[in-house]
Amino acid sequence: MGPKNSEYRQHKNQSFDKIPTQKMSAKDQSRDARLSVNFSHKADSVLRSKFNAEALVSCQSTTKAFGDCAKRTGLGVVFQCRQENRDMNLCLSTFNTEENFENYKQKRGQEIIKASK
Repeated sequence: MGPKNSEYRQHKNQSFDKIPTQKMSAKDQSRDARLSVNFSHKADSVLRSKFNAEALVSCQSTTKAFGDCAKRTGLGVVFQCRQENRDMNLCLSTFNTEENFENYKQKRGQEIIKASK
């Protein structure tokens, strides 16, 4: 180890000593705010996926009809399964509204938040 390495270490340690504690506490507060926002986005994402899964279960008959049509027709699914696709989308759109999601979030939100901690 030459003198340059020891000088660098001294300079490096001195620079950390000069950081004011006020600045660090502001940084910590900012970090906490970012983490709480990300957590709520994560909780919303988990709730949304569970909500969509329940909608698929509710629309199982139309989803199955579209899937069967798609298996039968192969690449012609776009043209030959239009009615099944419309029926499936209509069913899913009745369940997947923002109003229904907000109601679902109120019912299940606290349960999901506690489970993800």
